[in-house]
Formats: sequence, structure tokens, C-alpha cells
Amino acid sequence: MKRACRFGKPVEYTKYPGATHQTIPNVAEPEYLSWIADRFAGRPAPSNCA
Repeated sequence: MKRACRFGKPVEYTKYPGATHQTIPNVAEPEYLSWIADRFAGRPAPSNCA
């Protein structure tokens, strides 16, 4: 994540304990749908870069 944050753009890193490559789309669905809706609403992208 540190490397991605160096570009100065918003980066939000989230861990999903127990999720796999196959299950992550279902596990994270509420979060990414909300993220997309916020971008269309003109809200800034969140970031957890220091």
C-alpha cells in the first residue's frame, strides 16, 4: 500500500479475513457498490493513506 500511496491519489486498502479470490466479489459487494454510487454523486474517493 505504501507504494500506491506515493502517487498522491486516494487509495483505500481493506482486508477481508477468510475471503478468497473467488469469494471476495460477494463479500465486498456492499462496499464497492457504495463506492461507485459515491463517485457518481460527486463525493471524493476515500483514502487510508497517511
